[in-house]
Amino acid sequence: MRTFVYDDACGPCVPAARFLDRRTRDRLDVVPFSRVQEELTDGECERFLDEAVYAEGPRPPEGKLVPGARKFWGHESIGKALLASPHRVDRLAGRLILAPVASVGARWVYAWFSSNRWRFGGGSCGVGG
Repeated sequence: MRTFVYDDACGPCVPAARFLDRRTRDRLDVVPFSRVQEELTDGECERFLDEAVYAEGPRPPEGKLVPGARKFWGHESIGKALLASPHRVDRLAGRLILAPVASVGARWVYAWFSSNRWRFGGGSCGVGG
């Protein structure tokens, strides 16, 4: 099971998550943070203020949405989520984001966007400003 958790209090993150959900069809569960906040540790919730999370592993127990086996954060969460797409171009983008050389740049771009996302509109971002 694969799950991508996005910030549903972030204006630009919500349409991006909807796009990801459409692109990955039934291969990836795309869920808002507000639905899974109780499943994450306090440290993970704190980290989520800056980074999205992708989790993969066995199907979680009934009533839970996030598999507990392995979590990827920030740019790696985007890369892993794109690998779930049936579209070749999305999977290529995911592999590129996760490639060792490109990962350095992807990490920087993700960090920059994350700390400036409130500037990109939507009016509902819960960070920055």
